[in-house]
Amino acid sequence: MKKSLFLTIFICAVILSGCNTPTEDVHNTQLPTQCTVTFRQDGQADVTRIVGVGDALADIPMPVDKTGYTVSWDRADFSTVTEDIIVNAVETANEYEITFNLYSTWGTVDFDMQSTTLVFDGAYDLGEPSLYGFLFVGWEIEETGTEFAENGVYTVADDITLIPKWEKDEDSYRWWGHLV
Repeated sequence: MKKSLFLTIFICAVILSGCNTPTEDVHNTQLPTQCTVTFRQDGQADVTRIVGVGDALADIPMPVDKTGYTVSWDRADFSTVTEDIIVNAVETANEYEITFNLYSTWGTVDFDMQSTTLVFDGAYDLGEPSLYGFLFVGWEIEETGTEFAENGVYTVADDITLIPKWEKDEDSYRWWGHLV
């Protein structure tokens, strides 16, 4: 009886010692020991990193900057990589503050906004201010003198201050309704 019990235990030990190790599957084929992490960004070549299964990826590339956008990866945790991963760049359009300098030595400028926020590459329509006795001829970026369109797509990657440009209205009859 002791002999058969010993033999049973011995056979079980032999069978159990033949179980697959973590690097083998049930068909006795080798499981991957490395994972590939691929970083993708439009207009850029893919960047690939190799990391051991279960290891952390420390060498994370920086996405390429894009004017007017904040660029980041769609994943930030690479502490335990257990499978091949594709990581995509996410481009988020920045918002910029537009301030209006409406000071005029000729009178009070009538305009609805003191400031507004515009999104880079986003459509905008600022509208026109008015000043008694003058015609609005356009916006200008303060301190640069650069003309700024009343409407269009915002492509200045910065906060700016706009000032209205005026020309004297020679048609004095246009303003009679304002005086009444």
